[in-house]
Amino acid sequence: MSDEKNKKGEKTFWEESFQGSDCPKGPEKPWSSEMESQAENVVNFLQDSGNKQKLKDFIVETYKEMESQKAGEFKARVLNEMEVNSNRKEEYHTPSNITPLLAKTFNMFDTEQAFARGMQATYSNLTRSVEDRVEEINRLLSGIGGFSSQLRGCFARSTVVFLEQDDPTYPFRERLIFSVHLPSYELKNDWSRNANGEKDAYGRTTLQATWDDAVNALAQIIETSGLKPKYCKNDRNYGRFVMKQDLRSSSVLPDEYFSITLDYNTSEKIKDMCSVYNRIFRRYEQKLRKAKKKLDSYPLNSESPKYARIKRKYFSIEQEKDYFLGTIPDPNQLEEGLLLVIEVSTLKDYHIVKDRMQSIMTKFILHLSKIASHEAERNPNLAYELWKSGKINGESSDKNGKLISERELSSIQEYVVDESALKLSKRKKVA
Repeated sequence: MSDEKNKKGEKTFWEESFQGSDCPKGPEKPWSSEMESQAENVVNFLQDSGNKQKLKDFIVETYKEMESQKAGEFKARVLNEMEVNSNRKEEYHTPSNITPLLAKTFNMFDTEQAFARGMQATYSNLTRSVEDRVEEINRLLSGIGGFSSQLRGCFARSTVVFLEQDDPTYPFRERLIFSVHLPSYELKNDWSRNANGEKDAYGRTTLQATWDDAVNALAQIIETSGLKPKYCKNDRNYGRFVMKQDLRSSSVLPDEYFSITLDYNTSEKIKDMCSVYNRIFRRYEQKLRKAKKKLDSYPLNSESPKYARIKRKYFSIEQEKDYFLGTIPDPNQLEEGLLLVIEVSTLKDYHIVKDRMQSIMTKFILHLSKIASHEAERNPNLAYELWKSGKINGESSDKNGKLISERELSSIQEYVVDESALKLSKRKKVA
């Protein structure tokens, strides 16, 4: 029939469909008569709206059946897992990879206790760390400076001088200079010099042992604080320990700079220091008296250029004197013991070095001073610093930071596991 239509010049269905299209033309007859008849049947079927609806319903029902089958399989798998979990042989514990590692020293109860103690210690450390960070952030945001931001109020008795001021050369910097004195009666180690020359097991006198302990403590505290000194000198003969960020003169200090000097002062050294200090102080007083005498020779409302020069010189000498008194400890008021002098240069916006000073001073004083250690028992913050330092003077601390003596620790019964009583468990063969 198709051949007859072609002979008469009539167009077939496919020729009418592709007429005027841009599709590439294939061979003249790329299909058979059977395929053409089947295509005509499909077209006739889809031209009926009822047939279209039946086909749509068939596709939707088939999709719903497939999805319900998948949902049923997932639900069955979940129910099976719940049933398995509810019918376990182990009532309280689940085997894990840590059990073989602890089999020789712990049973399951000890493992639980060790894990609980570790979690509790981690929680307390995180809580304390968050509190410290909040306190530090609040201090930085509020811009609090001065004495209270560098030294705790309970250490005011140890402070000799404290001065915080803007750098006169660079207005974007500020300088911090202060000194802390720990007299001999306050130190934990014996400072007294025995007349018979007794020495310890290492051949050191009590004075040398105290000095070594102070130097080692300061070096360790600086190491843990994050500061990186590039100059260090321990003068054992003169009794001076110096740590600096760099070996610079005071006229060319960088923006962030620190210098820490530790001295041990005997009665002989204090006498020598007093003579030098008093001589400098008398020199300033003499200069001020001369300048004052010249100023008194002019009337108060004088406009003479010479009077203005003398007045500026007088104020300059007075400022130098105040700076000398505010930064140099007066040896006439010192006793035998340790003297720590700190000099810091820092940027006003960042305080990178300055913010570490309070932590350094707190740890250093608590390590050496028996008075401060006694006060720490009533101060939670200081007790926490003692707890972080570990064992101090035969005392350690529990998880809450409360001090525990060695006698209390010795009363706790020791738990020992007998390895001979342990038996290896046989693994069941998996079928």
